[in-house]
Amino acid sequence: RVCWPTAAFVWYVVIVVELQVFGSMRSFMPRRFKWLQEMPAPRATTVLLEDIPKDKNKESEIRRYFNDHVFGHNAVKDVYVVKDIAELMIWTEKLEELREESERDNASGAACSQRLMMNG
Repeated sequence: RVCWPTAAFVWYVVIVVELQVFGSMRSFMPRRFKWLQEMPAPRATTVLLEDIPKDKNKESEIRRYFNDHVFGHNAVKDVYVVKDIAELMIWTEKLEELREESERDNASGAACSQRLMMNG
């Protein structure tokens, strides 16, 4: 006996919420478009992408995706890909340390060779 009034009330809430959400969206969207149109470039025309798949993280692939699948025409002016090089920096520092160590070893080896040649 309690099920039917509960079900009716649930549907009432669903319909009222849906009407409120879509009504708010109808009044919000024109304001949003106006705000975007008044925004100066490049802020209004810039998109930040993260976690791009490895096979798509080339400038040409990103340009093709947006022109073909998002806009449907050549709308992309510029594409810049910035990659996280934190791990590369670690390896570069290790390489530099090894080079310095190698130079020290070579310098001490050359000095040792000179002493051997002078004493020999």
